[in-house]
Amino acid sequence: MRTFLAVLLVVAARPALPCSAFLREGPAGPVMGKSYDWDDERGLVLVNKRGMEKRALVLSPGQTPAAWSSRLSSLTFNQYGREQPNGGINEAGLAVEVLVLPDTAYEKPDGRPVVTELGLVQYLLDQASTTSEAVELARKVRVAPVHARLHYFLCDARATCATLEFLRGALVVSTADAMPVRAVTNSSYAASIRVLTRPAGNAHGSLTRFARLAGELRDASEGDPVAAAFAILDSVRFEDSTQWQIVYELRARRVHFRNLRHPSVKTVALGDFPSACAEPVLMLDMASDQAGDVASAFVHYREEANRALVEATLRSRRAKLPAGTSRRVAAYPSTLVCAP
Repeated sequence: MRTFLAVLLVVAARPALPCSAFLREGPAGPVMGKSYDWDDERGLVLVNKRGMEKRALVLSPGQTPAAWSSRLSSLTFNQYGREQPNGGINEAGLAVEVLVLPDTAYEKPDGRPVVTELGLVQYLLDQASTTSEAVELARKVRVAPVHARLHYFLCDARATCATLEFLRGALVVSTADAMPVRAVTNSSYAASIRVLTRPAGNAHGSLTRFARLAGELRDASEGDPVAAAFAILDSVRFEDSTQWQIVYELRARRVHFRNLRHPSVKTVALGDFPSACAEPVLMLDMASDQAGDVASAFVHYREEANRALVEATLRSRRAKLPAGTSRRVAAYPSTLVCAP
């Protein structure tokens, strides 16, 4: 999977890297796992506040940005700057993750306001308590892409999941009975389900990984659900490209994660942090070598840290981006204010 803000994805010559996501049941509620595969480990974990007035980041002229107020706090994993998350969970227990989908064909321009590919993640986390609410919110905006072809995997604290995919210019939603396996890789959900009745072919391909996840979920054993989720993530891990592994305990609003350089698991609960917008936004560098409960390691968000991350992760792509992209992406969080 390559998860990128629309204007940040300009590397079509590279093959898609293999991300995977799934949901499994646990005795204390559903557990969602996500493997992030890419060529860069950098990122910030951010605690986003409720009660913020927002207008979507729009980098193309003539588009109307979506506007909303965040009614829910969230914890997100951001590689391309604050408010452009690769994924995360909110205080209602809804988690949203993105994976690359080469077959994506977004909806054509219409009268709806727009968000970017990664902006849609924050838009949903800010407002939706359940998967069904997120689906309805997604219908109210249009993803305005520059390059990224993504689909979305979302699950809530009731263990209801959905995929959001843009196929042949239309939003396709798979959920409930239309989603017999709660997992997703880098193929459309319909194509993934079909592979369960026939061999997938490519031993390292998206469909093979989906079939592997389906088997792991079907044969899930008793025991620690978090450890089991990491074991499933390890079953689809790639030695040189799996940068992050993330496990969400949706009902507990607790997250466990590790990265390539520091494989010790870090744990944090969203409830450990104040959620009102008057409180400082908090952040943790993904490069932290701490382990265990890392809530106390979060520090106040700094614009310079966000700017440094954006400039670093865009540096190799700058020549192919619109002029001023890094500056505008890095500066965008400064436009947010507390709702009156």
